[in-house]
Amino acid sequence: MRRYKDPYNGKQFLLNKNTLEVHDLDNESPSCKINAIETDHIYNCDTYERAELFSIMVLQKNCNGCYYCMPERNNG
Repeated sequence: MRRYKDPYNGKQFLLNKNTLEVHDLDNESPSCKINAIETDHIYNCDTYERAELFSIMVLQKNCNGCYYCMPERNNG
């Protein structure tokens, strides 16, 4: 479910900068535990590719799709 309040700002994808896991908020599952992610670990964007680019260029690590809401992008 999209969230429109700060820090989510209505974006579809959320990258947890701590775990490098990307969540699709349009397909969110209770197992994603979005509410447990610390605010300073959140990076929101409009596309998975943008999250991936941020992960590689800024964090210098590869991200992974969430097992629960993005199984097609989950690499284990």
